[in-house]
Amino acid sequence: MVKSSGVLLQFQNEFLLLLRSPVMEKFSNTWSIPAGGAKIDETSEETAIRELFEETEIEASNLNLQTIVESVDEIFYFYHKEIEEKIKPKLNWEHTGWGYYTKDNLPKPIWPKIKEVIDKL
Repeated sequence: MVKSSGVLLQFQNEFLLLLRSPVMEKFSNTWSIPAGGAKIDETSEETAIRELFEETEIEASNLNLQTIVESVDEIFYFYHKEIEEKIKPKLNWEHTGWGYYTKDNLPKPIWPKIKEVIDKL
């Protein structure tokens, strides 16, 4: 079973979302959050923190676990973090765009689970 984690950053009423590159195998050209698979002996929170930094060069700690999404072959740990200022991400090759969006103005297409989590916040 694959274990993955991601972080939804929130500044006031806006959420940082990233547009996945067309070369990505999963969810290409879809708005998502910084996320990825766990390394051996890595906690889900450590995975989320590492992936956030690798994909955006944004550092974070003390994340809040919002939900766990389970499918046949994957467990995804969905974290949330409120930030005190808008941070401009430095994207790697996995993403081609980014933005801060409100609940009422989310970009499309978006991974449905992200919308569900945002609606509950």
